[in-house]
Amino acid sequence: MVLGQIRNSGDATAIQQTIPNPRFQRYTSATGGAVLPAARLYVLDAELRGALLELIHFTEIGLREKLHRTLSHQYGPWWFRGKTVTLDDRTRQQFREASARLSGTLTPERVIAEVSFGAWGDLLEVGGTSDGSYDSLAGRADYEADLWDGRLDAVFKGIASTRQSAASLVRRVRRLRNRVAHHESIVYGVHQPGEKDSRGHTKRQEPLAALADLRSLMLHFCPGATTWLQTCDHAAELLQDSLAVDALAHTRQSRKKTAWF
Repeated sequence: MVLGQIRNSGDATAIQQTIPNPRFQRYTSATGGAVLPAARLYVLDAELRGALLELIHFTEIGLREKLHRTLSHQYGPWWFRGKTVTLDDRTRQQFREASARLSGTLTPERVIAEVSFGAWGDLLEVGGTSDGSYDSLAGRADYEADLWDGRLDAVFKGIASTRQSAASLVRRVRRLRNRVAHHESIVYGVHQPGEKDSRGHTKRQEPLAALADLRSLMLHFCPGATTWLQTCDHAAELLQDSLAVDALAHTRQSRKKTAWF
């Protein structure tokens, strides 16, 4: 997706008037209060989200398909309904709600396509309660043992050696995906909610590092797309634009207690 150019102050003012002041002020703060470059940065950020969405599309579908195939091989195509695998309450509820939203004949493929990206990421976490009470300490699902013991390599071989590292990678990509889906800025980095370093500083991923995670995960699930992926360089080009570089530098300077990676 290539957006139109902001040619002059009239274009910039038109953009500014469509955006809530607090949102646009974040861009003017990175440009020293100048409206024209702020509008150009805003459009660049929107164009960046569009470029990332193209990669997210293949990554999200590739992840859910790989997880579904792996678990289907072990537990059958309706693994998310059966009693042979212990899923936590939240996961079962997500699959029930996905099924309820569908009409007509249900198939495993239709249900898994309806389940959110977050639910697939949750399958790589430790697992929660599985006794009908989210607050109980008893009856917890153990995804390490029940889902991925001896099967993780079938999904993540070459990019993640443990369930924890696989979960961390997918979690980072999920946060990027959610920012894109909710039209939130990317040029200022990707906040990692709830994660801090040893100094207590909140973690924030640099945009190019987030792009590298996304490309790594996508290429893993779509190995035949190497040549095509090499042509998908628009996001990287946008992040190397001086507007984006300066915006990130401004953010790094203003966020003193942030752990960048």
